Amino acid sequence: MKLSTTPRIAAAICVGALALTSVAACSASPTEDPGQQTDGPVKLEYMSFFTGSDQPVVEALVAEFNASQDEVEVEFLPTPGDVIDQKIMQSIAGGDAPDIVSVDSMDLAKYVEAGAVQAIDDYYSDPANETAALTTAAVGGGSYDAVHYGAPISFFTAMLLWNKGLFEAAGLDAPPTTWEEFDQMAPKLTVDENGDGVPEQYAIALGAKETLAMYQPLLWNAGGGLVSLDGKTATLTDPGTIDAITFWADQVVNKKVSPAGMTGADADALFLSGKAAMEMIGPWAAPAAVDAGIDLGVAEPFTGPSERVTLAGATQFCVPTGVEESHRLAAYKFFAWWNAHDTQAKWAVGAGFPPNRTDVEASEISDNPYPALFGAPSVMSTARVYMAGVHNGSLVTEEAWVPALERILNQDGEIEEILAEANQTAQSLLDN
Repeated sequence: MKLSTTPRIAAAICVGALALTSVAACSASPTEDPGQQTDGPVKLEYMSFFTGSDQPVVEALVAEFNASQDEVEVEFLPTPGDVIDQKIMQSIAGGDAPDIVSVDSMDLAKYVEAGAVQAIDDYYSDPANETAALTTAAVGGGSYDAVHYGAPISFFTAMLLWNKGLFEAAGLDAPPTTWEEFDQMAPKLTVDENGDGVPEQYAIALGAKETLAMYQPLLWNAGGGLVSLDGKTATLTDPGTIDAITFWADQVVNKKVSPAGMTGADADALFLSGKAAMEMIGPWAAPAAVDAGIDLGVAEPFTGPSERVTLAGATQFCVPTGVEESHRLAAYKFFAWWNAHDTQAKWAVGAGFPPNRTDVEASEISDNPYPALFGAPSVMSTARVYMAGVHNGSLVTEEAWVPALERILNQDGEIEEILAEANQTAQSLLDN
């Protein structure tokens, strides 16, 4: 699962965008329905960054789709997440783009603004595709300026994983449900046996960079955040943002509840090694924790002083610029099959992600304990996809937020001043 982005994507997209107009102009677009072809199935290439434990599940479902009908045949092209954006853009510029690509919702705005992907509103307007049954957040992750550019592949929420053994050893039997409870429990879960100021065990593993946005829901839950809900205004100087980061910087820097400035990989390793009692992470981490011998609990993240907003992310099927209409329509058949009720039940059980649909019951996916937990109605009702449809959203994260957070955790200046500087950077990125 592709979980984070870097500024390299913007560079790749800008280079590729220079050639997009000529590519589109040279791509004739037959309009025949793929079901009317008589010379065999329409063959589609699907380039995706599903190269981890979810790859066999995707491969099996693609094979099942191919066997289920004789109109469309999909070839799955697994591609590492650190190179897929460049490969996609180069292929579009070269006129040989795959027919379908995986795009993280956080990156969608860049692709749209570069003219790299096609609008697919007609997919959503066809009732046969049952898009009304899809989760609101997953669909929103594929939209930009109220236009649909993606159909959901996968959707996740970030839940609180907790180590029952460490809680029991601390005399606790349940995780915190509020910031106040966290503040009360954290000293019991943070263990510095030799008193050297470096705990041997931490209350929580919080990644600050190269990570799933672990701090973002903390800002949301105090009424703050990086950008406004419409994605137009930087909000790093909002009172809720300042209050949240002040609270959590104190927890990390002074109360040592987590090492400061960790990458996401560092945070994962700390929790999996049994040296952190909690981590806010997606469903892919749960089986790994069990495999590591952790007596695992999964709970909804603790509520902040204002509300509880649950971090979510989505991956979208997109059709690149230059793909002819007959192949786009054939891709719609695959999208609809993938998001059909029975397929989503299989995807949830196999990959451990919540289903993209709202009508898959927990009893239908009980062979895997995690999809129903990460996709519970109470969780889905608070889910918000990070930076969905935000212009330069990944750059706001990498160039404004992450440096500011590192400075704060390193006590390199006053919090308000650091956030004010970061807010200017973020607003400039949103405006340009």
